[in-house]
Amino acid sequence: MSLDAFQETNDAMRGKGSYDLVVKGFRAISREKKKQNSVYPVMGIVTTVTNRNYQDLARLAEAAREFNPDIHIFNLGTYTNDNIIAAQRRFMKEKLDTDIDCLAGYNTGYNNGIDGKRLRAILENLHGRDYGHPVITVPTLNPDKVHTYYADLETPVRNHCIVPWCQANINYNGDVHFCADYPDYILGNIKERPFTEIYNGDRANRFRKVIHACEGGMFPGCLRCYQNMLFGKKIWGY
Repeated sequence: MSLDAFQETNDAMRGKGSYDLVVKGFRAISREKKKQNSVYPVMGIVTTVTNRNYQDLARLAEAAREFNPDIHIFNLGTYTNDNIIAAQRRFMKEKLDTDIDCLAGYNTGYNNGIDGKRLRAILENLHGRDYGHPVITVPTLNPDKVHTYYADLETPVRNHCIVPWCQANINYNGDVHFCADYPDYILGNIKERPFTEIYNGDRANRFRKVIHACEGGMFPGCLRCYQNMLFGKKIWGY
């Protein structure tokens, strides 16, 4: 479940009432797990690091003990800027004849002003404590490069994304696309064709050939894509 901060900040980012819904959900599931003496379902918290919450991460991690999660993931965040969006729009139109919309949604400015040294110290403190459940940071990053991750979005920290060769996502309407974050390029629809036919079809292979031919094996818009952070190759030093 997504929980980015305490109530006021979380609701400002996620929508009014979202904090209470998450808390009620965790408590209800925890009660049922105890009732059934079960370890399932596995429950986790995902906190996206932003300039609005990063100084409160330690307090949030401590408060999360109450919910008894199985894991707490601190996601460094997917961010972009006007230059990256413009480059991605040109590229996708020229190479894949596709108009994009989703990338602009990550141009939030929530990365601006994050003190890399301060955040590094906060994360090191988090990882040095025992909360009764695993606490991890995604992506795994050289602590000295935390500032670069947020302040210089056009500097790559991962490349050669392998997502098009190992996974695909199915949207609520049946549309299939490779990237979970940027579903603009539709491979096909499972209501019209079998998944295996779509996954191995012409549109899918065209996408693979285009990204493989790119410098660094990624598109301009992939610089801070969460999928690339998970599945891309770690660049030396980062």
